[in-house]
Amino acid sequence: MFLNLARTLCLTQPPHEPQEQAPSPASVWSTTVPLAEARRSLMVILSSLMREPATLRVDVRNIHIAPRRSLLTYIPFQEKGTELAHLGYRIAVRRNALVQP
Repeated sequence: MFLNLARTLCLTQPPHEPQEQAPSPASVWSTTVPLAEARRSLMVILSSLMREPATLRVDVRNIHIAPRRSLLTYIPFQEKGTELAHLGYRIAVRRNALVQP
């Protein structure tokens, strides 16, 4: 689930400008990825964005990624039946896949 969301968010431009103010804490389902795990996932995400390995002329094992900074980002989802959806990104997550606050 995380890799599918990460790939979609990498390939899609934000549908609107970022908001300066966060929503009320009562309406937020906090789902975060520890920074160390996010860093380790960068190569997997990068690889998923590339063409099929048969046509790829770069050995991804020789690529080194060193993030210089990180940013915690809030992406608002709306409740739609059994899912939390973001219509601008055209992505959805089943609510039962997340731990409720």
